[in-house]
Amino acid sequence: MEYTELIEKINISLVKMAKKLRRDGFPFEENDLLQELYLHLWDEWKNGKLSDRSISYILRGCYLYLKNFMRKAQGINRISVEQFLENGNDLSVYEKIYDMDRIFTLLNKKEIEILKLLAAGYTIREVGEIFGISHVMVIKIIKNVRRKTERYRETVLGYQKP
Repeated sequence: MEYTELIEKINISLVKMAKKLRRDGFPFEENDLLQELYLHLWDEWKNGKLSDRSISYILRGCYLYLKNFMRKAQGINRISVEQFLENGNDLSVYEKIYDMDRIFTLLNKKEIEILKLLAAGYTIREVGEIFGISHVMVIKIIKNVRRKTERYRETVLGYQKP
């Protein structure tokens, strides 16, 4: 089955799914959820994972994928462009960005990549799998990053631990 045929068959169900999950109180727009589903299905179809699957199996997989996507993204602090521009006179936003740039110079490439993956919503175990290390090692690397940033904050910014 071609991708467009698949979408034509299940599009109404996907729209209903996005509406239902949107109503469940998650901070996402329906169109964003729908686009995420289309991308997921495209990926799965392109990799040949949907060729021998039933429509109900595909829909159930979409539902679980979307719930997991939303769960991972829930803890991410979002700010709209409008909110950012409204705070344009607040130098603390720019100072924080500058401090983050300086902190990143203290970290090695692996630490930065791990932070990026965690910020993207990957779990500690998933990050470990990507790097071929144990989740315990990922936790140790995160502790090392915290130690470096705390040291930076104490020495350069003058912050003290409470």
